[in-house]
Amino acid sequence: GLTDDTRHEFGAFIEDQWFVDPKLAIHGGIRFDRVQTSGVAVSPRLSILITPAPDHALRMSVSRAFRAPTPVENFVDVPTAYPLPLGPGFTVMIPFRVHGDTTLDEVRSVGIEAGYTGVIARRYTLQVTAYRVRASDTIQIGTTALYSPADPPATWPFPPVTVPTGLLPKSSGYRNTGAITNRGIEATLNSAWGARAWSAVSYTWQRKPELTDTD
Repeated sequence: GLTDDTRHEFGAFIEDQWFVDPKLAIHGGIRFDRVQTSGVAVSPRLSILITPAPDHALRMSVSRAFRAPTPVENFVDVPTAYPLPLGPGFTVMIPFRVHGDTTLDEVRSVGIEAGYTGVIARRYTLQVTAYRVRASDTIQIGTTALYSPADPPATWPFPPVTVPTGLLPKSSGYRNTGAITNRGIEATLNSAWGARAWSAVSYTWQRKPELTDTD
């Protein structure tokens, strides 16, 4: 289960909107967060909305966000075991531990988004959005320690020298890894068919996520 540790979080948010002229609006905001286990994070956002003609709008936004490690990622501590067959009818339970890490960094992301919204022939509303989001210091779970002849499992029934090196997991935990970049396009077409009927068609394309800067 989770350990008895606790965590405090504080946050504040400010935003405003400026109408430069009837066809141009700028929206800005900034959020401040402090998480006890990962520190202070600043998340600004800026978006521009252009209305070149009635019922047609173009928008672009740039933002930076963060995700603090969850309490499970910080504090989980679960002792367990897994079976290891060593021969016909002979199985040994190998001690294994899943643990968190209170030193994890928060996951930070930078997103860019551009979109169009328009009404066509008074019946159809088309929305198209393209985006790119890059998240760094992503949190993944993986093996953190392996048994060896110098550090055999407590339940190992043979001499320690017989423990295979680099094969038997001893523990698994959460850690910051690399950066993941997602790109995609979303489109939706809404249609009105009188006062009570409507329909919607949507399409989403997403490129295979790219993992870089791995440890």
